[in-house]
Amino acid sequence: MIPAASACPILDTTDLSVYVDGLHHPEGVTWGPDGKVWAGGERGELYRVDDPVEGAVEFGTSGGFTLGVAHGAAGRIFTCDPIARCVQVFEPDGAFRSYSDGSPDVPIVAPNHLAFAASGDLFVSDSGRWKHDDGRIYRIRPGGAGEIWCDALTTVPNGVCLGPGDTHLYVAMTLNPGRISRVEIRPDGSAGRVEDYALLDGTLPDGLAFAANGDLYVVTYRPDSVFVIRAGTRDVELFASDPEGAVLASPTNLAFGQIAHAPILFSANIGRWHITSMPVDVPGQPLNYPDVDR
Repeated sequence: MIPAASACPILDTTDLSVYVDGLHHPEGVTWGPDGKVWAGGERGELYRVDDPVEGAVEFGTSGGFTLGVAHGAAGRIFTCDPIARCVQVFEPDGAFRSYSDGSPDVPIVAPNHLAFAASGDLFVSDSGRWKHDDGRIYRIRPGGAGEIWCDALTTVPNGVCLGPGDTHLYVAMTLNPGRISRVEIRPDGSAGRVEDYALLDGTLPDGLAFAANGDLYVVTYRPDSVFVIRAGTRDVELFASDPEGAVLASPTNLAFGQIAHAPILFSANIGRWHITSMPVDVPGQPLNYPDVDR
């Protein structure tokens, strides 16, 4: 049974902190290979946090809306831009260009979030139009050629992440009902079996990230909460909640990182201007940072 937002969370509200402030309604957040938090903004900004006290540095801007953020190798950063309807790539000097607009036959409508497999394949959620049930998952090969990879998850596919061993892609499904689904990644990279991994009815799941022990953390846009799905049992527990929507404020995406060598879970908050930090006992599953520009 899914605990209600009013249930007692694992973390007390006082354990939630504002890590860095002053961003333009950040939706995407990730941990870079440089050991820093990166995030996006509503005006197409790509932010890097060198020093949370000094504030985020604007690394570059596309002029659109930066949602999901993922790093490749060689200092390149890939972002979802629903205004430009494509995946953008930022070069090490901050210049940007379109990397892929999906399939030549069926372009991306609303690119939302993205995650790299170790192979260099980039999985991108296309949330489609709100309540039109026309979402899908794309796979973009190294170099930018894209294809529809899975069209079975249509009700606003949102955040995506690779599971342990890159055997499944996990997808936060925002509507009808709120849930976490996963798609088998076959040895040849094609999509296999699709199944629901956990039900979060009554919530709007947005982002997700794996801990190194296989626990899956899920942030929900409504209510302002973070849940944890335990490895093995798939039991769902309320990890953190903010009834006032002050520190967790319409939270959207998650990323594991560290502060002073201690594991931390970061959340972007599109409802405000900051990144939230939450202490955790286990570090995150390492992300893939492949070289795909070839």
